[in-house]
Amino acid sequence: MHIEYAAVRKEKQGQSIGSGLFREVFLHAAENRLAVTLETHKKGNMELYRHYGFEIVERFSKTPALQQYNMARSRHCVIAEGRA
Repeated sequence: MHIEYAAVRKEKQGQSIGSGLFREVFLHAAENRLAVTLETHKKGNMELYRHYGFEIVERFSKTPALQQYNMARSRHCVIAEGRA
């Protein structure tokens, strides 16, 4: 299952909206025995995605100024109550 785009408006950040969205995606993936993937071009996003169990599986440059990080979360990750 690939997350194409996920964002929370700046004024709504810190209200667990993103956590709730990820939790629903992870529950669906777990019920269907799917891995979850995403990509980012922002190196600063990787810490957030690592928090949710994602790991870099591939990195490449489309141009010298544009890095792409492909990340995956194993279908074996456990979802704790209240945490994704």
